[in-house]
Amino acid sequence: LDVELVDRYGLEGIGYTPQVADAVGAVDGRDADVAFLIRGPRVEDVFAVARRGERMPPKSTYFFPKPLSGLLFHPVEP
Repeated sequence: LDVELVDRYGLEGIGYTPQVADAVGAVDGRDADVAFLIRGPRVEDVFAVARRGERMPPKSTYFFPKPLSGLLFHPVEP
C-alpha cells in the first residue's frame, strides 16, 4: 500500500488533508516542507491486510462523503 511507505518511517509531525490543493498550498506557503500525495487503497488491498490479521495505518481508509450516522448497517457474521 502506498500509505505503508509513509507510515513505515514513523515520521513525526505529519498532518493529513484529503484535499490535494490544501497539501500543495501548505508546501507553497512554507507551512510544510513536503507533501506526500498517495493513492487510496483498493478494496482488495483492505481485505488482504485484514486476512493477514494486520491493521491499516491511520486515515488510510478515509472516504468521502460520509454516510449519516446510523443510516447504514451491515450484519457481521463470525
